[in-house]
Amino acid sequence: MPLHVELQAWFDIAAVLDLSLRGESLQGYLLALGKARLTTDDLLLGEIVASQVVAHMEQFYLSQRHQAALTH
Repeated sequence: MPLHVELQAWFDIAAVLDLSLRGESLQGYLLALGKARLTTDDLLLGEIVASQVVAHMEQFYLSQRHQAALTH
């Protein structure tokens, strides 16, 4: 899905790499902006970064749940 025209204009976005973030407790997107010419290497690196973001966010969520369980 393309970015909203006003968002593109506001940030002067020429290209965007849109990466899906999907985990057990989170769902969203990671947008990489600012690189005019994206390559397959960018996509590969983006997928690695996205998987690391999901792993860290899931770990944080589980840690928060554990802390909440200990205080109740």
